[in-house]
Amino acid sequence: MAHRLLPHLGVALITGLMLLGTVFVPRTVSSHDEMAAVRLGYPWSFAVQDQSALDPPSFPREQAFLSPLEFPVRIQVERAALAFGVVFAAIESLFLVWWRAFNSSMEES
Repeated sequence: MAHRLLPHLGVALITGLMLLGTVFVPRTVSSHDEMAAVRLGYPWSFAVQDQSALDPPSFPREQAFLSPLEFPVRIQVERAALAFGVVFAAIESLFLVWWRAFNSSMEES
């Protein structure tokens, strides 16, 4: 039983790490008002960080995730779950296609 569950847990771990990594991808902000709610994460933004304490010289500009100790972060759990589910389903589907192709080629040998 555990040997069948392990690949799916691996896919879940990869999905979580990928989504966590997307928080560090810069987003374009066009005004000081948008700095108060910088939306981070892909494929749907699920983390909102208040960077209004910064005073950039011009807009638009690229803003990425900054220290959560200095700039508060709010996680939108529903959007994070949706993003996780979609990315997990996509990776899991690719994994299953690869697995079936690999097993069918092994049976032919």
